[in-house]
Amino acid sequence: MRLTRPDIALLGLILLFLAAWILAVFVWDLPGLAAIHAQGLQGDAVQYNAGAVSLLQHHMFSLDGVHPFYEREIGYSVFIAAIYSVAGIDNYLAVFIAQTVFFLITVVIFEKQVRRVFSPAVSFVTSVLLLALPSVLLIQLQLFRESLTLSLMLLFASAFLRLTNRPSMRMVIAAGVCIGLGMLVYAPLLLLPPFLLVFTKWLKVPLKHLAILMLTAYVVLSPWLIRNMIEVGKPCPTGCYRNALQWYVRGERSQYIRGLEPYRCLWSEYVSRNWTGRSPYCSFNAVWHREWPNGFIGVPQDAVVAREGQRKILAYFPYYLWDSVSEVVEFHLPFVGPWGRIYNVSAAAALFFVYVGCLLALPVLLCTKHRFFLLLAVYFVALFALTDATPRYHMPVIFCYALLGAVGYHRLLTRFRLCPP
Repeated sequence: MRLTRPDIALLGLILLFLAAWILAVFVWDLPGLAAIHAQGLQGDAVQYNAGAVSLLQHHMFSLDGVHPFYEREIGYSVFIAAIYSVAGIDNYLAVFIAQTVFFLITVVIFEKQVRRVFSPAVSFVTSVLLLALPSVLLIQLQLFRESLTLSLMLLFASAFLRLTNRPSMRMVIAAGVCIGLGMLVYAPLLLLPPFLLVFTKWLKVPLKHLAILMLTAYVVLSPWLIRNMIEVGKPCPTGCYRNALQWYVRGERSQYIRGLEPYRCLWSEYVSRNWTGRSPYCSFNAVWHREWPNGFIGVPQDAVVAREGQRKILAYFPYYLWDSVSEVVEFHLPFVGPWGRIYNVSAAAALFFVYVGCLLALPVLLCTKHRFFLLLAVYFVALFALTDATPRYHMPVIFCYALLGAVGYHRLLTRFRLCPP
């Protein structure tokens, strides 16, 4: 197969990304593999890893190998378990390698479709903006579900672009399978198919195709729901009681947070790191840890806590909406991490550059070619604004911002309209 100039350009970008990956892992040890093996995993990664180990050793999704677990999606633990079955349990480096290779494969597939639907220039700039984001490198070197979700969303977007360009039932089913697998990894995707179905005319995709896509996705999800029905008597697609966390915290914040305090909270959490004078309801993690000091597992009593949180939200609904605006801001903040000041500044600068491109694309955002990516971003923003947002949650759709940013910069450089106004 003969490589074209766009193929060579993409290959060069991938090689640069791999060079940065090698430096991060083998020269600077930014993932902290030695520390992880010495001190253990932290945060969400503990449960993802425990679920994977239990799948291999006890052939059940559990944290302790005894009690079935429902409060997290099974998909990412299955992915980790598959890697461990080949490379050995707790081989975190193998997981990082596997999810990075999978991500780069999906980038190539996505770039090909963007090149067909848009142009080689837009596809190249999209790849540059995506692969140059330090947060994209960071997410590949963490045990977070967002890494695998990003790759699956790239595949879903590729299939959807192909579907809009050359409709076929094969692409409809492929897109449905991708989003169904995404649901098994990332529960927030559960409502995405019906959300897109509402906009079928705007997307100019036949209703029949979106309906089959949605059905396919839920068929892929169904074994997980059936397993939970058998074990606990409820489908628990997002966890049986995990929503208690978000409703409890949002209820407390709706009751006690006022004025500009949500934005002062963001400043303290992401910039100054100085909590002096801030409300005790600022930090999401601090608030829920006060209610569950020994960690959240999920028990029936938590449903009562969830209902009380929802009651408070309704009682203080205007303040809940005001607080939700700050969640939109938080969702779009840079995904900073444990890699130090240079990384954090670089991540902020690179993301700001992407956002500037998106602003330049505003005049053409509603054009047919761009609507799908706009809707993906809107879905994520709205969902997490109404529940709980953190910068890491924008990573599964960061490619949407990269593509729209590329459209903006292309317009700036060429003054060429990619679609009629």
